[in-house]
Amino acid sequence: MGGSSSEREISLWTGEHVLKALQSKNYKCTGIDWNPAQKTKKGVDQSVSLMIEQQIKTPGVDVVWNALHGTYGEDGYIQQALSDNNIPYTGSTASASRLAFNKQKTKQILQQHNIHTPPDINDDTPWTGSRIIKPNTEGSSIGVSVVHDQSKYKATLQKAKETYDDVLVEPYLDGPELQVGLLDTKVLGTIEIQTEQGLYDYTAKYNSKTTQYIIPPHVPQALCQQAQDMAQQAFCVLKCRGHARIDIRMDQHGHVFVLEINTLPGMTPVSLLPKIAAHFGMDYTTLCVEILNLADI
Repeated sequence: MGGSSSEREISLWTGEHVLKALQSKNYKCTGIDWNPAQKTKKGVDQSVSLMIEQQIKTPGVDVVWNALHGTYGEDGYIQQALSDNNIPYTGSTASASRLAFNKQKTKQILQQHNIHTPPDINDDTPWTGSRIIKPNTEGSSIGVSVVHDQSKYKATLQKAKETYDDVLVEPYLDGPELQVGLLDTKVLGTIEIQTEQGLYDYTAKYNSKTTQYIIPPHVPQALCQQAQDMAQQAFCVLKCRGHARIDIRMDQHGHVFVLEINTLPGMTPVSLLPKIAAHFGMDYTTLCVEILNLADI
């Protein structure tokens, strides 16, 4: 848990709760707060090698419960390092994690399999309505902004490009937002999110007291089922493993779109996957154990 990404705080929060849950079931486990001192690729490589040798292989760890959100933890990096050392870990494989972490590549795969996802917007796309700008490889909705005023679009986009190496622009869908939880390719359930600002961003996720979580969703059952089917298809075509949360958004006409796939969803007390599981009879500790049991190399 921990790491050096912009999601470090959330990762620590996730890791601490997972650790307590597993310890409550008498698993012999310990938390590793991994935070490479040198953020260069060489420094990170040396740090993770040292961690694996001294804190995982030497004590003879059987399995790693991966709670490292963001860069190095969710993008296939730590997964590849663990696989190379034949150490089982929770969550998706290195290749699936690498693919899902890249929103643009994920969209390409979804489009190839006829799974609806919002179209890309480039510099030549005529303005037809509000747009959403987001980093191509960040989680927890970090860096996401919605532009409703065309006159502010170029400046907002330029600022995003200066902050992040790669950004993605899509039409802003103003219909209901759904999140579908999956465990071992099976749908756990679906939750609808309602926020004051219309966007489930970092503040709405972790700091707002007005965000509403609705289970079952208020959308018609047929559309909810369609969202779940699409989420399951997306999970499978990206060859995900273990657990995941799929972001779904609808437009005002009731069309359903897959936004992205979270292969390492948060496991904090306010996170969506635990909320979904709890509603359908699976408590937090049981969910952690189920995820652990799906670990593999």
